[in-house]
Amino acid sequence: MFAMMNAALKIQGSHRTGEPVRRGSKLKGTFERAFYKALTKKEAAQLVIAADRYEKLHKEKGKRCGPLGSIAIEVLRYLTALNLLSGKTGRLEPSLARMMEKLRRSRGAINDALKALERHGFLIKIRRFEPTNNTGKGPRVKQASNAYRLTMPQRAIVALGQYFRPTSMEDKARAELAAMTAKAVERINQYGIEQMEIWAYDASPFGREAARDLKLFQERESIEQTEPGTKYSF
Repeated sequence: MFAMMNAALKIQGSHRTGEPVRRGSKLKGTFERAFYKALTKKEAAQLVIAADRYEKLHKEKGKRCGPLGSIAIEVLRYLTALNLLSGKTGRLEPSLARMMEKLRRSRGAINDALKALERHGFLIKIRRFEPTNNTGKGPRVKQASNAYRLTMPQRAIVALGQYFRPTSMEDKARAELAAMTAKAVERINQYGIEQMEIWAYDASPFGREAARDLKLFQERESIEQTEPGTKYSF
């Protein structure tokens, strides 16, 4: 294993290797702890609002979309939700396939959205690679999912100040509800609705928490039926 890691580090430091990884990729597990940044609920809410305001502020007359586009806003919402779910680590490394599945968008649409977010300063992306288990013939490394870090560009701060006052109690409550709903959806996806319903019959604090998760999930499903285009799970 150490020999494979050493080989991977040599590949990382070389210019051209012939290995099946993208140029500029970093070895997975060697930098993420310092790179990832956990957002607070307030920061996550403000980032999405700022991006939405930035999109509207810089939209040229006669054009359908602004510099980001509606899909980029969807992707940003999804990434901020994942960031909140990561807790204090800020770990953010969803694969393209996962984003395509959850957001129900094509690979090209997701790629274009990520490029727009990166180009306008809302996202920092680092390509990664990892060792394979090949000890003989075959590639020694393979491409891994990208690592992402969410950021608030200065231009978006200007847009936030122009169109949105500091977070009110109502906005804070909305952000907290969104975070609670995201965690509820995650638990239901993990354990299943039937199991959660069984637990909800228990009068213990754990049972009450399961009942609350089911209620949040049902409210979310009800909203999605009246507001199509927002349906995804974490």
